[in-house]
Amino acid sequence: MYRIIGIDPAFREKGFAMCYLTENYHTFFTFPKPYHFFTKTNDFNDFGGLYFAVENSNLQNLTFRESKKISVAERVSRNVGANQAVSQMVVDFLQEYYGKEKVYEYSPRDKGKKDTHEDYVKKCLALKLQPNKRTSQDKRDAFKLAYLTYHKVKLLERMK
Repeated sequence: MYRIIGIDPAFREKGFAMCYLTENYHTFFTFPKPYHFFTKTNDFNDFGGLYFAVENSNLQNLTFRESKKISVAERVSRNVGANQAVSQMVVDFLQEYYGKEKVYEYSPRDKGKKDTHEDYVKKCLALKLQPNKRTSQDKRDAFKLAYLTYHKVKLLERMK
């Protein structure tokens, strides 16, 4: 049996999302602030089959220029930098605590485009899971990371 925890870290308030995925169900958590996630990790008992999928925006070293206004560009750059720091901290923490082989990192480019609610429903149905009626973009991103890792873990199991 596998258990995958998809994590979409963010520095902004209530933007840090997690999806807990098993063969039978999935559930979502959002954290008011990043440090709430670190307190939750005590609940992740590793009885085997536990993997983490993290969007690590620090793997993609880009400067985003969405505006010609300097104040807007500075705010965006600051926010991107904060997210890069938080996501790298999550990866470092999980690798130290659970082992590098248990943590899958995805850059934003690796994760791919944002899923719509319909994309999320299709992926749930492919896994024979009941989709939630309402999801946020952060929750869908966390689910997508878990979904990507599910396929990698299944491939590894077949190779054993």
